[in-house]
Amino acid sequence: MLLALLGNGTAQQAAVIVDQEGTLSGQPYTVGWEFEVDSPIAVSALGRILPDLPTGDSNIRLYELETGVEIGSLTIPQTAPTEPAGAFYLASFADLATPLSLTPGIRYLIAVEALDGVGFLQDTPATLASPTRFIQGRAADLGLPLPATASTTTFPIERNVSGASYLGPTFRFTNEGGGADPLTSLQPRSVFQRDESSGNASIPISGTLGTAPVTRIEARAIPTDGGIAVDWTTIDSNPSGGTFNGNLTISGGRYRIEARAFDASGIRYEGSAS
Repeated sequence: MLLALLGNGTAQQAAVIVDQEGTLSGQPYTVGWEFEVDSPIAVSALGRILPDLPTGDSNIRLYELETGVEIGSLTIPQTAPTEPAGAFYLASFADLATPLSLTPGIRYLIAVEALDGVGFLQDTPATLASPTRFIQGRAADLGLPLPATASTTTFPIERNVSGASYLGPTFRFTNEGGGADPLTSLQPRSVFQRDESSGNASIPISGTLGTAPVTRIEARAIPTDGGIAVDWTTIDSNPSGGTFNGNLTISGGRYRIEARAFDASGIRYEGSAS
């Protein structure tokens, strides 16, 4: 199985990964979170983190907070496919017609109408993918829909605790301008022979590194049909020479394989395949 770190900035990655259980709220709020980016990105899809399966469509908007102007919006159908948003929750996404370019030095707000009883993550030790940087959570008053503009008046409720707050919405993005080296997806639908005595298979994962300094590579396996989950495991503790190599041992079944690369500050890039 091949995993590559490339310098072309074309791989999509999710902005939010939730690997620990958070505090849920089922209150009917429109919620979101402020953020900035440390280097230019292009947002290609808007999404919603789902503590439970949706009971209706999900309306999402992305605002430029300084001006209050909406810069992108869409509706995710109730029937949209879901995918893991980490170890505990699912997410659904819908692609934007045209990617949105976000630049450093501007504060943004992404928000979703969580009025359908499915709820949202009020507080969570979630990981935001670099170069996205969480600032604080924001919510409209109880029961109100998405406002046309964003301000302290339309989103008066602030929440700023350890970790991240009001993670109802999320998004996918690519890095722009060659400023970062994303993880591309693992190659999908790979088949591996199991060892007859143990019933396990050792999945080789290798690839090339871009210019960004990476200190280790981790991988995990999430069962999609049978099988036993394998938590995050370091597969290469010292990538060097522009490459990395490792193995992940799994039992029989079908899996979604996820991998992530770390630099000195934490998770830098992520990739996955089913």
